[in-house]
Amino acid sequence: FPEVVQTPNFLQDVDRKYFEGKPALIVAAGPSLNDEIEHIRKIKEQGLAYIFTVGSAINSLVHAGIYPDAAFTYDPTEKNQIVFEKLKEENITEIPLVFGSSVGYETLQNHPSEKKFHMITSQDTISPYYLVSKGSEPIEGVYDAPSIAVVTLQALFRIGCSPIVLVGQNLGYKEDSRYAEGISYATKVNEAEKKLTVESVDGTTIYTNESFLRMKHQLESYIARIPNGQVINTTKHGAKIEGATFQPLNEVMDSSFKEGTVTDSWLDAKPSYSHSHVAVKVEEMERATEQFESLLSQLVEGIVRMEQLAETMQAKELIKLFDKFDQAFGRFQQNKFYEVVLKPMVRVQADLTHKKVQSIRFNNDPVAKSAALVQAIGPFLYECQQDAKMIAPAYHWMVNKMKEITTTEKVQAE
Repeated sequence: FPEVVQTPNFLQDVDRKYFEGKPALIVAAGPSLNDEIEHIRKIKEQGLAYIFTVGSAINSLVHAGIYPDAAFTYDPTEKNQIVFEKLKEENITEIPLVFGSSVGYETLQNHPSEKKFHMITSQDTISPYYLVSKGSEPIEGVYDAPSIAVVTLQALFRIGCSPIVLVGQNLGYKEDSRYAEGISYATKVNEAEKKLTVESVDGTTIYTNESFLRMKHQLESYIARIPNGQVINTTKHGAKIEGATFQPLNEVMDSSFKEGTVTDSWLDAKPSYSHSHVAVKVEEMERATEQFESLLSQLVEGIVRMEQLAETMQAKELIKLFDKFDQAFGRFQQNKFYEVVLKPMVRVQADLTHKKVQSIRFNNDPVAKSAALVQAIGPFLYECQQDAKMIAPAYHWMVNKMKEITTTEKVQAE
């Protein structure tokens, strides 16, 4: 989160005049990328179109000596950092990074890029709570998706790029290859993986897998919202993508690109979040955290007391306790620390617990109701306790970092 606060929002802080009506490549790491490397080199050298990589494609282009205009990433998993190991090892600082706000911190840790930008993703509950722009405009973001290509497509459409050109987006295998050259962690496709097929751009079929098919459907779903002709698929031997016209890259270069289109002036964008607002929200959240801990203790004690009263069949006392417990549980669910930080971690358990509690609510037998509540809410509270304990070091680090950032800005302003 501190990286988000201190970097420009790609959708909000970058002046769209640099991208409106300009062609942009989304370069993926499919095996057909190998066939387009020299075309991409020419596009880069002559500034014919913006070049943005997604996923592992950054390694293929760097391997070929081509630096894209930016690399996009958003994967929250730890393994995502592997994609950028080559850049870290070689200390390549010149390639800007555009990251989703829910990306794994390992990806950003020691990332060499001198220019970083971010996009707020829909799965991120932290940023919308803490952030507001200095002009108080709503924070713009992108919807989460199973593929960084879909997220990047959203972003480029929003900033006005046209046409958006898909390169190396095979969404399937090419012979025994799943990746382009230059990717050290690539493995060959074995025969057992060649079960599913999909129609290719030339009308034949290629082998694919469930993951690729999900990406394809997500791409097609988003492309359906974009006016016809604005998305072009140049991936030879790749899967057919509904809504994206297939056209070889060299033909697109001749018909839609012109020299000197690209500028790096967009890199001068500055972050526009209000640090004073962040400071207020940090204090507010600290109070909410203390209240959360108190409420959680009250609820755990309530569960224990409920069990004790049920064992001794004290129905009247149980009825009194139910009312107090219900009020405390309501305040717990409305607590900002729970809503913003913890609930995304326990969402499934929370939904199941809510359904169980609703079915128990009108049980008129206090002892039976007590047993049902203990069984429904007890495991949920335990999970909340464990998750809060697990994230405590990272959460307190974030809070201290935010205090440091906002205090530094205040001192500089004075």
